[in-house]
Amino acid sequence: KNYNLPFLCEYFKIDNSNKHTATGDCESTIELLKKLETK
Repeated sequence: KNYNLPFLCEYFKIDNSNKHTATGDCESTIELLKKLETK
């Protein structure tokens, strides 16, 4: 399986509209961690 950030954002339905910027990656990672924290 592929566990890169774009795949995980799609899987967890996280907006990753700024995926080509470091700030966008950070924001997406924070949202991903919040979702994983509640599981």
